[in-house]
Amino acid sequence: MGLQLAKEKYTVKDFERIIERHQNLSVPVDGLWADTEMNENKKTFTVNKDSFAGIKELVQRMHDPVKGVDMHFVAIANPWIVKDQSYKYYTLAVEQNCLIMSAAHLERPFEGRTVAGTSVWLDFFRYQSTLIWAGGLYDLHELTLFDGIWISENEITHECSGECGYSETVAEERGPNPNHNKSEFDYLQFRPTLEPLEDKTLPMAAYHDGDEHFHKQFFTHNLFGLQIAQATYASLYSIFEGRRSLVASRSTWAGSGQFASHWLDGNYATWSSMESSIPSVLNFNMFGIPHVGAPIGGFFLNCSRELLVRWFELGAYYPLMLSYSNYNTYNKDAFAFPEMIPFIKNAILERYALIRFMYTKMFEAHLQGGAVVHPLFFDFPNDEEAYRRDVVDKTFMWASSLYVVPSVFPGQTTSRVYLPNWTWYDLRTLEKITDYDPYARRGKYVDLDQPLGHINVFIKGGTIIPYHMFAKEAKIMNTKDLEYAPIRILVAPDFYGRAEGNMVVDFENVRINPDFNSNTYRYYSFTYMNKALNITKLAGLDISAERKYEYFQEVYITDGGELAVDIRYACMVDRRSRRKELQFLRGTGSRMIAIYDEGYNKTSLRDVELVYWGTEIVEDPCGVRSANSEYSTCLLYTSDAADDMQCVDLGGRR
Repeated sequence: MGLQLAKEKYTVKDFERIIERHQNLSVPVDGLWADTEMNENKKTFTVNKDSFAGIKELVQRMHDPVKGVDMHFVAIANPWIVKDQSYKYYTLAVEQNCLIMSAAHLERPFEGRTVAGTSVWLDFFRYQSTLIWAGGLYDLHELTLFDGIWISENEITHECSGECGYSETVAEERGPNPNHNKSEFDYLQFRPTLEPLEDKTLPMAAYHDGDEHFHKQFFTHNLFGLQIAQATYASLYSIFEGRRSLVASRSTWAGSGQFASHWLDGNYATWSSMESSIPSVLNFNMFGIPHVGAPIGGFFLNCSRELLVRWFELGAYYPLMLSYSNYNTYNKDAFAFPEMIPFIKNAILERYALIRFMYTKMFEAHLQGGAVVHPLFFDFPNDEEAYRRDVVDKTFMWASSLYVVPSVFPGQTTSRVYLPNWTWYDLRTLEKITDYDPYARRGKYVDLDQPLGHINVFIKGGTIIPYHMFAKEAKIMNTKDLEYAPIRILVAPDFYGRAEGNMVVDFENVRINPDFNSNTYRYYSFTYMNKALNITKLAGLDISAERKYEYFQEVYITDGGELAVDIRYACMVDRRSRRKELQFLRGTGSRMIAIYDEGYNKTSLRDVELVYWGTEIVEDPCGVRSANSEYSTCLLYTSDAADDMQCVDLGGRR
């Protein structure tokens, strides 16, 4: 969920330089992705002995939390198999007869041309192909210790349109095929584009294992990206013994979201390309592929200063935050323009502050399905303004909780934003922007400043968000570092004073398919009403293990209602019905309330069940000294060294 970086022709030395710069300037990054430059002569499953010498040692250092790196490495696996008798994956595929076959040269594999030379492709309708692919990934893992795989060119792409005119293996025997560009599917009246169906891909008559008619490329072309993603997912499941890894696929099909993420490749460094990425990300979420994003700054062309900052602001809210560019463009990372570093760093840190929230929504989508980002009208289907083109194509909701309104035009310093008839808060200032009007039929347009380095994001009333409030203040270098940054439970009540939210906490080496009855993760539910925040553990109820992620430092209520101005106390109740009085702050003239333990001590989520506040002026409002329970004389405190809240009685005995 953190920032991922890639660029064509990056080498090990480039990766070392990137790590050093990010550490020196305290800009977090989680993943480095290696492109085809990693491969020896661009052969899949191999490592270049020059440009990628020492990659295994580098990845070992990247995995070392003691050295303060703790990052991930994603290797590329292109789908082509280079035709080379000394290349073991080619000889294995030929021996086991598991390649896509040519219709122009029956009984022979189809041969195309790629940047690696004459190539063939595995036929994933044959189980032997999955075994060969898995063996190659296992070999690659032994060479690099990768944490994930991204698969490119799997549409399938090659340099000819259909047959290349002749096959190098049969040219001397038969000569060129004069009908190589003729297709039995030329009669089709409809084509998705003006180009032929075979444009830069396999001929539609190339065929797979099985019945020659129904397994021709014309009928199976779109399945290849899904098949290779599924084979990669299964292979990595075995390599990592069921623990989570990453599979990203450039080509997808219905069902791909179960196995792979997706990046929107081939975009340009233009304002229109950035704008069009929004509906593309929304579409893929509706297709069931939630972990998706466009390369920040565009893959092709150089990017202007303003556009790069605005794109990082938007990219921080993509489900997949990836910076990836063509080799002949300058870098499009946080350091591309020195004067823009503070703006870009701020956008990246905003992402890390929200990662616990975003991760929870991705977790829920993984278990239950659904989109993590969607258009505004999903939440307000009866609001006609939510269907306007400028709203649908330029804004989006994050899981019915955050409304994101980016800047998509050059020179833009203000935004006219439509907010449906509901309660909305500004994410940064936490001030209420509009309130729900039960008599109004539609919402309001509001004019807001949006200077460079600022993106307007609104919290929908009725939401509770786990927010890493110190992500911008501490030296956060990756998501692992967030273990040491306690969360703020950010409560944004709706018009009726209610709010709800969830948070998942999982542990090291978590399995891909978590079990609700297991203890590999814990799932918390937050509900707020009647001046009380309830914290309920819905899964992973074994409380014997404590994790750093399970601490909060503050409960922040954006609107406590009219009674907030008269707040007199705040209290906490743990799972053993023990009580403790808390500190609180209220903004002058506002209804915001911050509730925290004395000295801003961290408090364990696994122990606390209730945080509440009140306005009555009474002695011992929290009942700490009440004589109604076994723990009636307890004063509670939490420390990093303690496994649980400690009970200190009034006489000082523990």
